[in-house]
Amino acid sequence: MIKLVNLLHKNPDVSWEFFVDYYNNNHAPLVLRTVPEIGKYVRNFIRRDSGVDMAHAEHENRVADFDVITEFWFADQQAFDAMMERVKDKAVADLLAKDEAIFLDRTRAQVFFVEENVSA
Repeated sequence: MIKLVNLLHKNPDVSWEFFVDYYNNNHAPLVLRTVPEIGKYVRNFIRRDSGVDMAHAEHENRVADFDVITEFWFADQQAFDAMMERVKDKAVADLLAKDEAIFLDRTRAQVFFVEENVSA
């Protein structure tokens, strides 16, 4: 299993409600239709209203510098490679970029390969 994690920022010109709604109901379905190699697609929106305060005496309160943690899962290297080839296609890349510009600040995106370790 291959997992990519993206730390993404909302477009500052849109409301939080629009950001979440558009991502879940417009962009995510577009991505899944356009990039069928994705096996699992998870969006973890930061809950700034949660009341959780991670401040410690020796550190100042830290606020997440992103709005959503997005996870893309691929069954294997072959699926990941096929996805990479697909998104290199100019028509696909342009379609996704145009849609992302509606709700994301694409200039601040960070993408990581991660190795997940699950405790029982």
